[in-house]
Amino acid sequence: MPVRIGIGQRYTEATMETTCKRLLTPGIIDAPLNLQLLLLFYRHTRYCGDSRSLSEWLHEEPWAVHDALEELSEAGFLGCVERNGCTRYRLEPSLEHWNTFEQLVACYDDPLRRDQIYELLRQADRERQFRAILVTPYERAYGG
Repeated sequence: MPVRIGIGQRYTEATMETTCKRLLTPGIIDAPLNLQLLLLFYRHTRYCGDSRSLSEWLHEEPWAVHDALEELSEAGFLGCVERNGCTRYRLEPSLEHWNTFEQLVACYDDPLRRDQIYELLRQADRERQFRAILVTPYERAYGG
């Protein structure tokens, strides 16, 4: 007997997909490391750390972690505190991102949807890289 999917379930799936697409775009969450950092902060809500300690924790290059933290801060997901010449970050999503971010985490916790999230993330990463390639010659030619 075929499995029937109700209208409510299709609506929920469409809403989740829309939510994921809204966040997994260039300039918001557009690289695997960005998603990994956000999930780490979400799972450890009281954590406040710097790029060096996060780099060691995640076994990632320090410059890559630093850049990802800056991007997430600019996108409105992380707050930062400067103390003794060291910038520490913590999860502090803007109100516009909080609900959609929690929905993204719920999707990520579902193994089937996690594959979809990684596919959307790969698309966003490719688009971000493509945009960077296009912008670079313009910046060289016109200085900004």
